[in-house]
Amino acid sequence: MKATRLACGVVAGLVLATGAIADDPPAGEPAQYPPVEQAPAKVDTPAELAAWSAEHRGEIEEIAGAKFAADVPVKVATTEELAERISLSIQRDMLGAVRPDGRPMSAVEIRIRSMAAAFKVATRTFGMYSHEDRVVYVAPENVAKYAKKFGWSAETVERAPRLAVAHEMVHALQDQRADLGERLAHLSGEERAGLTAVSEGQAVWVTDRLAKKLDWGAANAVLWGVIAGGRDEEDSAAKAAAAPKIGVAPAGELYALGKKFMESRAEHKGDGPTGAERLWEIVRNPPKTLDELRAPDTSEAKKPGAEDSSASGETRPSGKP
Repeated sequence: MKATRLACGVVAGLVLATGAIADDPPAGEPAQYPPVEQAPAKVDTPAELAAWSAEHRGEIEEIAGAKFAADVPVKVATTEELAERISLSIQRDMLGAVRPDGRPMSAVEIRIRSMAAAFKVATRTFGMYSHEDRVVYVAPENVAKYAKKFGWSAETVERAPRLAVAHEMVHALQDQRADLGERLAHLSGEERAGLTAVSEGQAVWVTDRLAKKLDWGAANAVLWGVIAGGRDEEDSAAKAAAAPKIGVAPAGELYALGKKFMESRAEHKGDGPTGAERLWEIVRNPPKTLDELRAPDTSEAKKPGAEDSSASGETRPSGKP
């Protein structure tokens, strides 16, 4: 989903890092493995990834409760290409950055620091949506590297990039239906953090349900493990590169807060919008502070035994979110 920062970022400038989630990795397929020797696993070609996204576009729309206004190209990128794009986002965030002694950073210094931080992020990024050109980029080579290092099954290696594409497609949908990229470009501080968190939370919510529908829990688990496991380190690298101006909360915390916040709001059974429709309302009117993100949902609790359409991934499209 831009790679670290709303790798809509993680990943937002916006490049969003992708990730689908599963609370507990399935037995036999945890997020981390001891290194093993194995033959390189097959990864999809660009044409295969594009075909898969087209095939499952309708399912993404159904779960998200919104339809795409335009096609979203899917392209394969190298780690270096992702780093270059992520660097541009970090550089925008660093405009006006100062050193610890108060002196302003030069353009060259900002460029060098942003590239160093961006490369660390890019090596852990499986996919990102670029608001600048409205393209979903996926990096199967990063998946293959993780697979070799941690011994992922060939099945997981094939599925993880596809789920990354699905996650980033949700960010594209947010861009088309809620002007995500434009809004993030004009926000800063906690307001930007709030929008970043709920945007990721919604994308994770949709991807998680798609993975459940496809019975792809193992790939979903490792994808989330890569994101959650590396996010704090990446955030520290970004802060070190950009001085105190970068970030208002650790990126790992934003991802966790966004996931928890949106999942709890999707369970809302009281007055007003429910399920996927309620999540769109939140993306359009996100929390303004981190305290709001951390606040529990005080809406009417779901009654035990009540039917939960979101759990099955069968959310009714709302037409024009």
